[in-house]
Amino acid sequence: ERGAALLATSDAVRLFVAAGAKPWSKYSRWAIRGLAIFGFGCFAYGYFAEPYWPEVVRIELRTPKFTNIGQPIRIVHISDIHSDSKPRLEERLPLLIAEQQPDLILFSGDSTNSADGLPVFRKLMTELPRVAPTYAVQGNWDVGRAHASQLFDGTGVKELTARAGGVV
Repeated sequence: ERGAALLATSDAVRLFVAAGAKPWSKYSRWAIRGLAIFGFGCFAYGYFAEPYWPEVVRIELRTPKFTNIGQPIRIVHISDIHSDSKPRLEERLPLLIAEQQPDLILFSGDSTNSADGLPVFRKLMTELPRVAPTYAVQGNWDVGRAHASQLFDGTGVKELTARAGGVV
């Protein structure tokens, strides 16, 4: 999110200059300033606003494979928590998820921004299994980090890992 906005701004400036604009003409300077302000705005939104506004989207999926189960199955899917040392929405999230009355909670990775966010993330993960059975995988942001092996240990969350012979 934040990085994508900065990359998009950088690419836009490169394309603007490559299109023949003289880098220091009056108009190109204003365009570059405008793009920089836009990029900073995207960064500020991604850091100061978006992490505090959870979004609930309801999707109904129908399949003939599950016609004999009776009641619909409610699944809550969460991802990209990116916890830091200071909680953002992690403290509100268990209640928000409980309001959805899920049968199952799935977390699809990207847990912390650094090891400093591990206690905040683990506290959240400890609360979720009290709401519904919770399963998780590590995301690309998690893999290879020193604290990745501690993400779900002792939280009640079942971590799914791909191993030879299938998912464990």
